[in-house]
Amino acid sequence: MSVIPRKPGELTFGEILNNPERYTDEHGALVLAAKSFADAMRHAIPCVSPEAEVIETVPPLPALATPADTRPTLVATPVCTEDDALTMGRIRHIQRFGFSADNSEIDDERQRAWWQENRQRVNAFLYTFGGKLVGYSALLQREDGTWVSSCAVLPGHEGRKYGGRILSHLIGSVGHEVYARALVSNPAACALHNDREWEMTGEADGCRHYRTRPKVRVEHGVSRFDYSAPEAELPCGWWMGEQR
Repeated sequence: MSVIPRKPGELTFGEILNNPERYTDEHGALVLAAKSFADAMRHAIPCVSPEAEVIETVPPLPALATPADTRPTLVATPVCTEDDALTMGRIRHIQRFGFSADNSEIDDERQRAWWQENRQRVNAFLYTFGGKLVGYSALLQREDGTWVSSCAVLPGHEGRKYGGRILSHLIGSVGHEVYARALVSNPAACALHNDREWEMTGEADGCRHYRTRPKVRVEHGVSRFDYSAPEAELPCGWWMGEQR
């Protein structure tokens, strides 16, 4: 604690209270102010040392278990095996004309060779609803290290918002930005890249180019449940009690 030196002749409330008769005539206003301050402090909350009083605290309510969501929903399974990759290739083949690049046929042999070469640069999922295969999504890493998205829904499942939910799940599964492009002639594919999650970066050669909006960055990986319980708050004015 730093102490501010007093100027010569400068009075304090303590000096005035201890010698009221000395300063009554010359410093009447100061005497009244000092007495008023002393009276206010005497009627304020008592100043006690933290060791002199046991503070009762109310324990926090216990955490409760969150009820399970039992509604039917999409189920995502990571693509980990060659069989999973072949299934993904078959979906891609069926819907190949809706993609902005490579509309050629994809057979199992071609997909197997692609998987063996690129599996370290692929992050993909297969999706089912009620046990039935619905579609796939994939992130493919390019030579510059960035990732581009790909997804498709099988015929018969259109119009149920599966595509948007699949794509949202895919980009939400990673912390980095994702790039995408869609044919202008395929309005359904363009609509998947909504303004809330994507920003359009340009349009060229019949395609619209997209990039995910900046994600919320978490400053640390510590959960609020990892923090120690807060200490009990000290009573008002405890520091003054220690000085008595």
